[in-house]
Amino acid sequence: GDTYTHLPGTFGNPNIAGHALVIAIISACYLASSQFRPRAHAIEPCGAAALGCAAPIALGCGAPIALARVLAPAALMLLFLTHLYFTGYRAGPIALAAAAFAALYRRLPGGASYPQGEGEAPAGPRPRASLYRWLPASVLALAILLGVATLWALTGQPYPLDSSLLLRYNGWSNAARMIAERPLLGYGPGNFVIETPRFWTPFEQEWYEDRLLMNEYAHNELLEAALGAGLIAVGLYILWFARGLAAAFAARRSANTARISIFIVAILIAFFVDGLFGFPFHAPASAAYLALIFGAFEGILAPSKVIFKRSGAVAAASGALLLATAILESRSFISEVFFQRGLLYEAVNRPDRAEDLYARGERFAPYDWRFGRRRGLLAYSEEKWPDAITHFERSLERSPNWVSTLVPLANSYLKQADSGRFSGKMTALSRASE
Repeated sequence: GDTYTHLPGTFGNPNIAGHALVIAIISACYLASSQFRPRAHAIEPCGAAALGCAAPIALGCGAPIALARVLAPAALMLLFLTHLYFTGYRAGPIALAAAAFAALYRRLPGGASYPQGEGEAPAGPRPRASLYRWLPASVLALAILLGVATLWALTGQPYPLDSSLLLRYNGWSNAARMIAERPLLGYGPGNFVIETPRFWTPFEQEWYEDRLLMNEYAHNELLEAALGAGLIAVGLYILWFARGLAAAFAARRSANTARISIFIVAILIAFFVDGLFGFPFHAPASAAYLALIFGAFEGILAPSKVIFKRSGAVAAASGALLLATAILESRSFISEVFFQRGLLYEAVNRPDRAEDLYARGERFAPYDWRFGRRRGLLAYSEEKWPDAITHFERSLERSPNWVSTLVPLANSYLKQADSGRFSGKMTALSRASE
């Protein structure tokens, strides 16, 4: 409960903070380590600022004392690590460990990654690449085996298991059965929470019955991609990361690009591994940060090269799509503001004001089933049974499997005994009992 929901910066959700903190920790580590190369090109400190670092780090671009440039990102890294610890986000250390091994693997093969100068070959002989390629993989395999053995000895299971993780595992099983039903096209982005009750496992049913809580996300980006747009989307998601990794492993033209490529490898691996246990691609902060870093990396690799030639028609279509997306997302954002304000007025016992805010928000996002449900609950609390039934039914048109809407709808039919709509009452009761 309060162990993390009241922690500043989490907005009540440690996953959202954890996804961003993983990337921030790696970025701070890169910024600190990059200052140990006095002969590096000037793009190092300035490029670091362009890669999304905090304002105090950017001030180090002109600092005469090299130590200050190291201490500033190091202090931020310590702050981010402390924040990650207090969120209790368990996938974070796993993602960071994967990033460390990936960076080591990228750093070791072929010997020195940093040429002596622009276009110069490394000084001294290069060690055998095969030994260095196998070293990180061997250490990683040993660490995994030791972790599995420790868990088995302590819990009798080869993997971590508690009530929260058991819910997560059941959610993955649930998502897999959903994908098997519609493997090619999926259910549309964001519709997991709408469709998932039909596939609940017995454990998920009991969890909802006891706590009125459920998995609103698959907590796995591969599953989310398949659920949203089918298995083809999963392939595109993997190819996106593969393209970035391929470019990073191929970039060894200068001291700057070699160092940045190690950073990009760590970021991409951490993001991908983190996405196996959460939703960093769906969290705005972490997704935007990754896009910024990826774009900056591509610009550094080819600052004057036209990567894709775009025709005027393609540019116009892209601009129109961008404008339409901006309008749609702006309306969605405004509706969310009204929704959250409505919840606030409900909490202070101002149902009239809450109803007005919900009605205004629903005009901006008529597809959002939550507005109909909240308005139905307000009407239900005021014993306005016809209004409650109307709102609940409208909500169920958009989210037909939401148990917390089906039950009050059935009760509304029962309360409105003189309405004569017994067929509707029995239908709602039947759906709720399922």
